Amino acid sequence: MRKTERKLFGIDLFDEKEAEFFVIGLKYTKYSEKILNEFRKWSEYVEPFDIIKEKNLSENLKIFDLGNFDWYGAKNTVRRLINEGKIPIILSRGHFPTFLILSNLKNFKLIVFDAHADCKERYIDEIIEFDTIYEEENKIKFNGATWLRRFLEKNRIDVLLIGVRSLDEDEYNFLKRNNVLYFSPADLENEETFEIIRKFTKHNNLYLSIDVDVFDPSIFSSTDYPEPEGINLTHFRKILDSIEGKVIGVDFCCFNLEGLVKQSYIFASKCLYLVLYQILKNKISLR
Repeated sequence: MRKTERKLFGIDLFDEKEAEFFVIGLKYTKYSEKILNEFRKWSEYVEPFDIIKEKNLSENLKIFDLGNFDWYGAKNTVRRLINEGKIPIILSRGHFPTFLILSNLKNFKLIVFDAHADCKERYIDEIIEFDTIYEEENKIKFNGATWLRRFLEKNRIDVLLIGVRSLDEDEYNFLKRNNVLYFSPADLENEETFEIIRKFTKHNNLYLSIDVDVFDPSIFSSTDYPEPEGINLTHFRKILDSIEGKVIGVDFCCFNLEGLVKQSYIFASKCLYLVLYQILKNKISLR
């Protein structure tokens, strides 16, 4: 691990003993440390006061930025934090690390925000090729486009996939066979969707995996595979407001340095503030 100069949101008010939330940057791909530094840099420009909620989102937010780790270090640190009842916030260049991180967890439900199902049997291309730790013979089966399929092949857990709008027929059939609950952005126009999310999450431990390509590319362009007809901030707020369980961990992933970096990273930082606010709100209500 190497300490970073910048802190997420520019917050450095708590030491490790006081903190409840721990930021972990994951360095395992080309440009990942530069991306993590850019995210932290622009996060400092986000005002924590939210005019819609009329709340300071950072109030009571005891957060400590641990810096950047390789994936081995991240996996061990996540395990330790969860065992201590702390909440890891993992920032990652790609989505495949979620597959590795989830192996630390037990008795939880998984909520994935993603434009893609990530349930392909095999996948390789020049963009996603980096998003794996495996060598030639395995990387087409273990990468950012296959990780959820590989995980569900070995684990029986309840999964909710939100924002999906790009998948092939084989993936669609895989979701059906494995009883994966999913909502497209169009489903978020139906109020019944949010009641289903409440029922799915209530009285359960939850892990949130947020791929930033879930958002419409008009508001978030700095990602590898932008897909049209994505969700917006109003959708995201309503989803978070519908989550009633106990969140035990979060990853925020799939950033790059293309598109409107400043706009994208400031937007992502606002979304992360909203996530942390909801986690704290739920935590207080469950006491």
